[in-house]
Amino acid sequence: MQPSGQNQDHQALLESHLRTLNLPAFLQLYQAYARDAARNGLSPEQFLLGLCEAEVADRDAKRIESAIRRARFPFIKELADYDFTAVENIPKTAILELAQGGIHESCGKPHPRRKSGIGENASRNWPRSRGLPTRQTHSFLQSGRLNE
Repeated sequence: MQPSGQNQDHQALLESHLRTLNLPAFLQLYQAYARDAARNGLSPEQFLLGLCEAEVADRDAKRIESAIRRARFPFIKELADYDFTAVENIPKTAILELAQGGIHESCGKPHPRRKSGIGENASRNWPRSRGLPTRQTHSFLQSGRLNE
């Protein structure tokens, strides 16, 4: 067993490295996850997997929030709050399924991107040509949020 002073040195060094590596979720959660891992007999890999999943989820949430702020939408409306009765022939279940990345029943395939007719690369380059980040163009739909 290590003396408590040496343990505190290791803890301070670990926290310093986590800050340097810019891993805020690791920094915030590692002690609680370590206690849970020890209590439940989890392997070191399972402990790290839990921390990695928390870090990825935290970064995804921050990325989406940042994209929404940069877009300067007047307000955000959740897809669950949308009034599907306002417009006829909008299949609520199909929209919600597609928002979750599901497959539409009518064709049995994932929802295709609409062809622009300008060229094969047009749909890929469109966000970049408008100054939009290419990896975030569909993040609002995937998160289940409808922006109006």
